[in-house]
Amino acid sequence: MIEQRHHTGRAQITGISPRPRLIPVEFQKSLSRCKSVVVQLSSLGIIQMRTLALILLGPFLTGCATSTTSDFVQGRIKIIPPVHRVGDCSVYSDGGTTMCVVQDAAGNLFNIYYDHRIHTQAPGAIYLLAHPNERGSVRVQNEAAFRSKVRYE
Repeated sequence: MIEQRHHTGRAQITGISPRPRLIPVEFQKSLSRCKSVVVQLSSLGIIQMRTLALILLGPFLTGCATSTTSDFVQGRIKIIPPVHRVGDCSVYSDGGTTMCVVQDAAGNLFNIYYDHRIHTQAPGAIYLLAHPNERGSVRVQNEAAFRSKVRYE
C-alpha cells in the first residue's frame, strides 16, 4: 500500500482499490487502532474465541430462545391465543361467580371462573379448571398477564 500526503491534511492510499481514495488523517488513526484490535483478537485461542463469541452473541441468542407468542402459561396450563368463548357464560347462585368455557387456538377447552362469591377473600379473582370452592381449581397468579393474553368475546 502506498501513502501520499497532500497539503489538505488528507492522505491518498493506493494499492488495493483501482481508484485512489482520500482518507482523513483522524480516520487513519482510528483505522490503525482497529487493526491492532484485529491482531489482538487473532492471537486468542479457540476457547477464548468461543467465550468471546458467547459474550457478544448471548443477548441475541436468548431472544431466540424465549417464546415470541403471547401464550398464557402457568404451571402445566398453557392457553394459546386467539381464544374464543364456547356458548354463554353461566352465573352461579353463590353470589355471582361467573363461569365461561373458552377454546384456545390448539382446540383445548378451559373453564374460566371469575370469583364473586359472598364473603370471598379475593373478589374478582380468576380461577381455571374448576369452581373456586372445588378441588382442582387453579387460581391465576398474574391476572394482568392473563387478561392481556386471554381475550375472548
